[in-house]
Amino acid sequence: MDRNAIDLLTGWWREATYRVVLTGAGMSTESGLPDFRSPQGLWKGHDPRRLASIDALYSNTREFYSFYRMRLTNLWKAEPHRGHRILGDMQKEMLLNAIITQNVDGLHQK
Repeated sequence: MDRNAIDLLTGWWREATYRVVLTGAGMSTESGLPDFRSPQGLWKGHDPRRLASIDALYSNTREFYSFYRMRLTNLWKAEPHRGHRILGDMQKEMLLNAIITQNVDGLHQK
């Protein structure tokens, strides 16, 4: 990013009355949690319909529980990384009003 773009973005940030940051799976991968769709993601070699659906719960119960047990174990071990802490500090300092994320790992809140 060139200096003019950074200056423009900084100006917009300062002038904004409400600041929101959008994050996605990349935020969690930095904490060691795999995403779902990348080449090394959780769906690699798996059909999500067989692992993560209501139908899977009833028709493929063992694999369903195995998948979610692994997911929850990894979630409980994960810790926020520097990016999470920076966004948290920005919220505390009232420089950021909201974080919108698709992640359900709770790392933004931690």
